[in-house]
Amino acid sequence: PVFFARTFPGKVLYAVKCDPHPLVLDACYTGGIKDFDVASLEEVKLVHAGCSSSTLYFQHPVKARSAIRNSYGRYGLRHFAVDHHRELSKVVDEIMDTNGVTIYVRLGTPPGGASEHLSGKFGASIEETVSLLKEVNNVGCKAALSFHVGSQCYDPRAYRTALSIIDETIRRARIPIVALDVG
Repeated sequence: PVFFARTFPGKVLYAVKCDPHPLVLDACYTGGIKDFDVASLEEVKLVHAGCSSSTLYFQHPVKARSAIRNSYGRYGLRHFAVDHHRELSKVVDEIMDTNGVTIYVRLGTPPGGASEHLSGKFGASIEETVSLLKEVNNVGCKAALSFHVGSQCYDPRAYRTALSIIDETIRRARIPIVALDVG
């Protein structure tokens, strides 16, 4: 991970669900990966216990209220993903202050080139994403976007398609984004 973390021009997040073993997390952290994609409060606790100075991103678009509240209040998370208005309302209701919080709106992508297409399960339409970005901006959070072309994607054209949809979404929303998570 050291070479990749030093040479990749973007921010690298390790998805804890891939292998949450403490030795793996420690190897990532000591190798230069200081940012972790977490999908549950248990993953938050695990990473915080071994890599307390890292930055965590709660990128699962559906979370329990208690997970949001504890992640924010106890563990200092300031990055959350949503893919519908109810989830955004939950996040805003459970955090104490929207200042410094980044909300990643997860955009659905069409199937293509992946073993498991995830947008049938997660991800908002372009119209809903535009609406969510505007609402994120209105509540005082920083707006960001995310997408996932699917597990084990073997066709790079899926990313080209997704980025084209992202471009259209940003143009329609007219809301500046601070980050783009490419899954």
